[in-house]
Amino acid sequence: MLDAHRVSGTETMTSEEMEFPANTQAMRFYKMLEGRIVSGELAPGQELSERSISEQLNVGRTPVKEALQKLANNHLVQIEPRRGTFVAPLDLASTEDLFYVARPLKQLLVRLASERASNEERRLLRGLMLRLRTAMDGPAFVPLYAEADDLLSKAARNAYLVAVLNPMSVMIHRIRIACGLAGDRTVAEAFAKVIECIVERDRSGTVVAYGHYADLFAITVFHFLEEHAGDTA
Repeated sequence: MLDAHRVSGTETMTSEEMEFPANTQAMRFYKMLEGRIVSGELAPGQELSERSISEQLNVGRTPVKEALQKLANNHLVQIEPRRGTFVAPLDLASTEDLFYVARPLKQLLVRLASERASNEERRLLRGLMLRLRTAMDGPAFVPLYAEADDLLSKAARNAYLVAVLNPMSVMIHRIRIACGLAGDRTVAEAFAKVIECIVERDRSGTVVAYGHYADLFAITVFHFLEEHAGDTA
């Protein structure tokens, strides 16, 4: 059951929220549904009824429709004419396409962060690195990756790059959770090494470390999706 209280309150405006300047309800519903899709609470293939959501939240259908359209634009749902709206599947082909585009952009992001991060941002990144290396279980890792995305986006200081990467980062985080990699210690250590290089202002080391992390992450994800073909559709 959807809960209207989960979409109330005030939040800092993000790039997604800026796309709904005249309708904050649409932005809030978008963020709520995005979070439930990324976490797996809304499973791949699950139908999202515009009418049902509107009735459960006791709101008009227009903001819900706008939120679902934005989710479709970001490849988190699929709108099928005369059939309905469904949570997008996780499949090998689309994931390969995503990684092919995201990898060089992410590599640019971390390189810029290594060059441009302030002393305070490096301090925060160092703390994050230590928490990645000492987290005890899978759930403890989940917010750390989201925090890393936020810190690195700020440290890179390139609004155009961040705007392009934001929806891809959300999809990658969804894949990380779905494939059980949020708590994978080998992957976490590879990512922690990237952050360590950024903290040390090691630009070339950052690029190399990110390449190693991206390879490890992709291989593990592809193996999972091949083994579970059909389970995530």
